[in-house]
Amino acid sequence: MGRTSIPNSNISFSRDLYNSCWRNIQLDTTFGVGGSPTNLSLCKFLDYQQFPYITRTNKDTNNNYSINGYWNERGYFWYMKLVNTTNNTIRFDNPNSSSSGYSSPFAPQSTSGSTSSIMMTGGLVTGAAPLYGLDTYVRIRATPSPGYNWSGWYTASGGGSLIVSSDDYNAYYSHSSVINNNIWYARNTAAPSSISATLYYHPSVANSACNTAAPSGVFWVAGTGPTGFSGTWSVVSGPLYSNSALTTFAPANKYYSNTNTVRFVSSNGSIGSSALCGGGGGGSS
Repeated sequence: MGRTSIPNSNISFSRDLYNSCWRNIQLDTTFGVGGSPTNLSLCKFLDYQQFPYITRTNKDTNNNYSINGYWNERGYFWYMKLVNTTNNTIRFDNPNSSSSGYSSPFAPQSTSGSTSSIMMTGGLVTGAAPLYGLDTYVRIRATPSPGYNWSGWYTASGGGSLIVSSDDYNAYYSHSSVINNNIWYARNTAAPSSISATLYYHPSVANSACNTAAPSGVFWVAGTGPTGFSGTWSVVSGPLYSNSALTTFAPANKYYSNTNTVRFVSSNGSIGSSALCGGGGGGSS
């Protein structure tokens, strides 16, 4: 799980504070390596100088520590690990400035390394009225490299289930995506090959789109080749797109021309039949 509740009685270090979700993503800390907790002492755990940094810790002395005084129903622990895949940059940010009780583990972290990971671990968040720490959410972002499209955050590097599809996501402590998943895998797909052409367009008059004084833009269709599709505009199949990644359809319900051939483009980039510019058949002149 990416978040666990702190009980109101019989609080156990190994079960509730250093539970299995926390231990299984540790690399090397004061408290053990890779699932084997050690040094589970109250003073070490709540010492302000130790990681993880704990809300409301006594910063000046190592005394008067009470497990119930500090932890009884005060909030949730966060255990999140973001794992990268090739051709991505991933990042998380604490949306709030540094506040009393925590420091570097919640500074912005990012990686572009293939299969590298970043972790946001040990944070305490209080639900209705945050006091210190991570407050109520972290911002998680992913940016695919050129030539790739973002797919989403998944429960595994291959297969698995989609957690969230957003490439810029505020992960709130109350979201089921956070509660149920503590390891998130970034995934992308190679963008399809595309070719482009400059087309002129008009919203209602076919022959007006044939005039170079009309508004123009660069548009794309799926395909490969050293040249664009301007010379074959009369026969290319759709859809017609506004971007090379082929993720945004061209504006709908307009006439488009290469000044020789005009075609009507409807919703979802669907390209209609061809007509010669100045020859009628494509709309009023």
